[in-house]
Amino acid sequence: MIKKVLVLLLFLFPTLSFSDGLGLYMLNDFDSDNGAYEVNYGYSPGVGLSYALTLGENQLFSYRLGLEYYKSRGQATIYQYASDGNFSKEPTTTTVNAKRRTIAAVNTFEFGLYRSKNLRFWVGPQFTIMDVKENIEYQINGFDMAIGPVVGLNYNMNENISLSLDTSVNIMDSGENLSVRAYVFWRFGETFEEKSAGSVAKVAKGSAKDMGGQLLYIKDLRDQGILTDKEYESKRKEIIKRY
Repeated sequence: MIKKVLVLLLFLFPTLSFSDGLGLYMLNDFDSDNGAYEVNYGYSPGVGLSYALTLGENQLFSYRLGLEYYKSRGQATIYQYASDGNFSKEPTTTTVNAKRRTIAAVNTFEFGLYRSKNLRFWVGPQFTIMDVKENIEYQINGFDMAIGPVVGLNYNMNENISLSLDTSVNIMDSGENLSVRAYVFWRFGETFEEKSAGSVAKVAKGSAKDMGGQLLYIKDLRDQGILTDKEYESKRKEIIKRY
């Protein structure tokens, strides 16, 4: 059932998003202990797709959905208790190889603490649903959930491409671990510059009554980097034509 939901999200969410990204994922080594066995997994690299809303816009809130896949390998210590059911005795232990395959839907809720034309520094909560296949002497299929804080930084390289780095702490019933992600996003729809330029251009039209005032105003916007040279020239011709 979880796999079907993840596949559905994979195809449907891009139609609602404003940015699509492809990136790498790294999960640090973590321990898992359920009483019957204890597993120590090493660093687990993975890949993922991510879809984001308002990635390049001047918005306080943004939502991101990541669909990630990674494999983990480690050592499992299996506890074997006395056959008479006496759990007061120290169990004997056996060490075997362990493998774990995880497909995760990562929901990130971003709140921008700092926002500019090129940089966005954000924090927020992250909620993850995982489809897990674990092999420790025998195969175990199931799902797991994790929740924890995340902090990230987006860098808008140009009008279409953004780089994103984030790190999160994942808290689960079986333990906790640290994740690091690096993504490259392709943005489409409104960008930070377009939104800002559009809003200030409307203010300019209503606030500056004479042609000279409006021309000085848009020149100021260009000098501040809010308007591009192309946008400035277009607005300048529009103002001159109006008068």
